[in-house]
Amino acid sequence: MKDAAGIVRTNFLAGQGLGNQLWVYAAGRGIAAHLRRPHVVTGLELFKGAGFLEIDSADDPDPGAPVTPFNEALFYDPALKYFSATYDSRVEKLPPRAQIDGLFQSEKYFYGRTGDLADWVRPTEQLQRLSEKYADTCVLNLRGGEYKRHKSLILPRSYWDHAIACLRERVRADNILVVTDDRPYARAFLPEFEVLEGGVAECYAALMGAKALVVSNSSFSYFPIKTRRDVPLVIAPEHWARYGHAAKRWAMPSNFYEGWLYIGTDGRPCDPDACRNAAELDAQTYEVEYSVRVPADMGIGLPKTRHLPQWLKRPLKKMAARIAPTRIG
Repeated sequence: MKDAAGIVRTNFLAGQGLGNQLWVYAAGRGIAAHLRRPHVVTGLELFKGAGFLEIDSADDPDPGAPVTPFNEALFYDPALKYFSATYDSRVEKLPPRAQIDGLFQSEKYFYGRTGDLADWVRPTEQLQRLSEKYADTCVLNLRGGEYKRHKSLILPRSYWDHAIACLRERVRADNILVVTDDRPYARAFLPEFEVLEGGVAECYAALMGAKALVVSNSSFSYFPIKTRRDVPLVIAPEHWARYGHAAKRWAMPSNFYEGWLYIGTDGRPCDPDACRNAAELDAQTYEVEYSVRVPADMGIGLPKTRHLPQWLKRPLKKMAARIAPTRIG
């Protein structure tokens, strides 16, 4: 019997944000290109960029053939209370027909094809035109929402003050705009700046077109910035998801991105080579010293409130967020 044709498959999930979807999609494209296989995307009806972003999916040459799941290795760091990931080199030897599941937020999954991202993720003409109105704007991409429940994840006001000072030292920043998923939080947290009134597409367009950016530790900002044809100034938090933590290590070494300026708690930019080397060293530590694997349903590191039904959690969270917008998402 003839062997089934090889593929790399990405499956979009209902609970994924746009940034997470684009990462698993682009990583799948990179891995598929490296292995010289078609890249198939399922769950396209759940794609949160539909209507303003264009992506591609190959046809599965053997749609009835079985597909082997591949789970990216994760490392739970008890000091950081965080699930970390690095580049998982096992993808270089995937089964012939494999579906990749995980975070996949390392540029190493592109195998030197970062320049192809603008072809893999394309804005519609309308979005491109919309982005052009932000050419003289400096954007602060503030993440709120559920981040406010995690005090070690949400970025403090001091980060934004340092980053804005760093921004103003490097570019003329007469027009600063806050782009956020949580407008009530933004108005309370950064009251001196205008907050963008718009949906996901408008937020994406602002990041695509901005003159310079200060980003939070969110996956949303990567693709509107990295698919641009130019290279803007981008200021980001050192150690990403654990900025200011006493351990002083990258919570996820994958989140060091080339060309971005990372600042520490003292407000000083980190030397790019030093940042890169620190992230690589942290990745090696996770890969060598963290070796125990457990099933995902054990719930390690997950909040106890996950057992509450959604019909109860949602109204409680909404009510609490109105009362304390800077603390509750």
